[in-house]
Amino acid sequence: MVDAADPGDGAGGPEDLMKQLASAMEEASSSGRARIVMTSGMHNGSGTAAITGHDPGFDQTNFLAWVRQVHFAVVTAWRSAEPQGARPYVGDNLYPRLSADISQAAAAGRSALPDVVDEDNAVIGQAHSDASVDTITVHLDSHASLPEGGSGRAVWTFQRSSQVTTPAGGVNAGEVKNCPSCGAPLKLDAAGDCTYCHTPYKAPTEDWLLIDIAPERTVPGTLAPGTSKRGHPVVTAIIAVGVALGVIGAIIGVVAGVKGGSGGGNAANQANSTANSIVSSVDSQVSNALANLPTVPATPAPTTAPPPSVNAQLTLTGSVNLSPSNLDTGAVVLNGHTDGSCLPASEPLHSITFEVTFDSGASMMGQFAVSRPIGRGATADLANGGAALIHFVGPTQASADDETWPMPAGQPGLVTVSTDATGGGTLKWQSLQPSEPASNYAGQSSGLLTWTCE
Repeated sequence: MVDAADPGDGAGGPEDLMKQLASAMEEASSSGRARIVMTSGMHNGSGTAAITGHDPGFDQTNFLAWVRQVHFAVVTAWRSAEPQGARPYVGDNLYPRLSADISQAAAAGRSALPDVVDEDNAVIGQAHSDASVDTITVHLDSHASLPEGGSGRAVWTFQRSSQVTTPAGGVNAGEVKNCPSCGAPLKLDAAGDCTYCHTPYKAPTEDWLLIDIAPERTVPGTLAPGTSKRGHPVVTAIIAVGVALGVIGAIIGVVAGVKGGSGGGNAANQANSTANSIVSSVDSQVSNALANLPTVPATPAPTTAPPPSVNAQLTLTGSVNLSPSNLDTGAVVLNGHTDGSCLPASEPLHSITFEVTFDSGASMMGQFAVSRPIGRGATADLANGGAALIHFVGPTQASADDETWPMPAGQPGLVTVSTDATGGGTLKWQSLQPSEPASNYAGQSSGLLTWTCE
């Protein structure tokens, strides 16, 4: 025989109702009938101990700095519509898709991408090591090569042979690479073939390579890495009361049904009385909760003036010379702002690109990324995990008029950047060595790029 509940039991406040529901969920979970998983974040570097077990030189901070360099190379490949620029860092199976995506985006006028990755949002998700390969997934903000032109957070998967170890000084995407077939400084054409021996480039498995790009997926009932979910306490109470009403109604219905089946008409009346009492109590709580909801006044949309444009001047010395010259608006791009605007005070500097066309028809592009974003009034040496590359194409567009100057790893002072209190700054590189000594422009390159935002 099931007795009707006492009106004084189970008709407490939302906290009591939540406790009862939590107890029921816990019982269901322990019995194997249900499992509820909530993920409030991600442990940075989860599982990397399996890699450091055979590679003590592996360092998460260095690896994430390298990931930012690779992301910078991929974004630059998108913007320039030259996928071969990212080829040295991309696995053989992924590159055809990446190359096709970049070509299709360029044809559709979608080659411009938002800012490069924010290092605070790049976290190692999972890491695994076995007898053949080391694998690491990284969650980051990226718009590059997401399926169907998607945007938002993505998961990049990197892999290398587990038979190799990290070189002294760590990994650095700015190091000069050579063609594995002919040994010449690595320079690839649009098809991904070496421009010297015309052999298709094959990515060496001993290097970390990007093997997959996929959108970050959130499993129902979980939160994405690095996110949290929090509700207003009053709204939470209303939800709890609503759920409790359903539970209480079901219980009372069962009680009344059992009593009615036993011929107990009084029991049904008592059940109805109990239901009315509980519903009245809960209804009162809901009314009070609604009355306590704060009223948020309407806020007018703020009107802000557009940010000032970058006013830049470039000076070049060495194999390519240029007297101090003012650059066109948009020739210098900070943090991927392709409109040529200056950075607001709240946005730290993490990348600089410039593109200049000379009167002769020659052109030069520079790409620079710091390992850690810097605010106003700060200085950074790009040798500390950053990346720098300068590419010059002579007026004839011939191979002999093509030259690049990368920043070698582990040599501080070659490329530095500083910012002032107004958003302006100075980028300086000196004595960078050419990667193609047989070109017509072989020789050192030095330069000074200054910009103001006043």
